[in-house]
Amino acid sequence: MKNRTLVSAMCLFLAFLAVFVEAATAQNSKLATVNSNFISSTRSGTMSVAQVNQLIREKFGNSVSPTAQALDLYKVNYRSQDERNRPVVLSGLVVLPRGGAPNGLVIFNHGTIFNSALAPSRFTGESNDSDAQMATLAFASGGYAVAMPDYLGLGDNTGAHPYPLGAINSRSAVDIIEPARALAKRQNTEVGSRLFVSGYSEGGAVAMWTVRDLEQKSGAIYDVSAAAPASGPYDLLDTTRKWLLAAPTTQEEFVIRLSLTSYMAYYFHKSAGIKLTEYFKPAMAFTISQSFKGNISDKSVIERLALTGILLLYGRIERFGCADGDFSICFRRLRRGDAGLSRTRRQHGSASVSARRDQQPFRRRHHRAGASFGEASKHRGRFAPVCLRLFRRRRGGDVDGA
Repeated sequence: MKNRTLVSAMCLFLAFLAVFVEAATAQNSKLATVNSNFISSTRSGTMSVAQVNQLIREKFGNSVSPTAQALDLYKVNYRSQDERNRPVVLSGLVVLPRGGAPNGLVIFNHGTIFNSALAPSRFTGESNDSDAQMATLAFASGGYAVAMPDYLGLGDNTGAHPYPLGAINSRSAVDIIEPARALAKRQNTEVGSRLFVSGYSEGGAVAMWTVRDLEQKSGAIYDVSAAAPASGPYDLLDTTRKWLLAAPTTQEEFVIRLSLTSYMAYYFHKSAGIKLTEYFKPAMAFTISQSFKGNISDKSVIERLALTGILLLYGRIERFGCADGDFSICFRRLRRGDAGLSRTRRQHGSASVSARRDQQPFRRRHHRAGASFGEASKHRGRFAPVCLRLFRRRRGGDVDGA
C-alpha cells in the first residue's frame, strides 16, 4: 500500500512537472516571438524634469501639463521588411519615462523629412523642433512610452524613402512595437498594456495604415486602444494628387509642391527605374537626382529645387520645369500604397476615422495656407495638443489615460 501511494505521488509529481515544462516552453516561445524583431539599443540621451518642463512651456504653453518624470531616449535597431518583402534592419527612437509608463505605448509616425539627421533616432534631447521632439514632449511627459520609426530610407537604412506610401512605411511602425516593449522590459520600466497610434503629415497616413495592419494581426500586444492620424495624405489618387498637380498661386505653394512631387518622383526613379528626364527638364532632373540622398539638410534641398525652378521659369511659365510628359505613371504606381484606404472606415476607440470624411478639411486647409500635409513651419507643433486630447484627460490636475 505504501509503495502504491509512493508511485501515485511520483506519477502526480511527474504530471505536474510535464505541465510546468510545457507551460514554460510555451511562455519562452511567446517571449521569443515578442522579442524576435529586437536587435540592439543604445541610450542616446536623457532629458531632465526641468528640461522637459521648460520645453513644454516654450512649445505648448498651457496645452500640456508639466511632468514629474525624467525621460530616457534610446536608439533601437530592429528587423523589418522592405517594399519587396526583403529583410532589412531599421532604426527608430524609443522614449521611456523614468518610473514607468502606466498609460501605455504610443507609436508616433513623423512627418516628411529629406535629411536623415532629422530622423527620430537622431534626437538626443536637445531642442531641434523636430517631430520627434514634439511627440516626446507631448506624450512621454504624460506617462506614456513612445516609439517612433525612422521609416525605410531614413535613419540607418540607406536607399530611397518610399514617399508618400503609407502602406509600405506602416510596416516599420508595426515592427517597432515588439522591440519597444522588449527594451522597456530590459530597463525594468513598466509600460501599460494599452497601445495608441498617431502621426502627423506623412505620418498621419502612415498611422492610418498602421492601424489597418494591426487590425489584421493577432495578439494582445497589437490591440489598438485609440488612434489619432493628423493632417495626412490619406487619399493619394484623388485629393492628394489633385493638390500636388494644381497650379500654384504663390511662391510658397510652388516650392512646396515642387519639393514633394520631386521627392515622390525620386523614389520611383530609384525603385522602379522611372527616368526623371521624362517628367522634368534636364537641369531639374539633375538637381532632383542629387538632392534626396539623405545627407543634405531639408532647407538646402528646398533651396536647390527652388533656385533651379526659378531659373527654369525665368521668362516663361513651365510648371516645375516639367518636360512634356505628365505624372500619370507615378500616380498609377501610388495605387499599391492607396488601394482601398479611401474607402476604409475604421473604428479607433471612440473615434471613427474616415479618409473620405477628412478629405474636405484637408483640401481647404492646404489651399488656404499653401502647406502640403502640414509641412509649412507655421503648422509645426500644433498636432501634439490635438492628438493629446484623444489620449489624455485631466482629473484634478493629474494626467490619466483616456
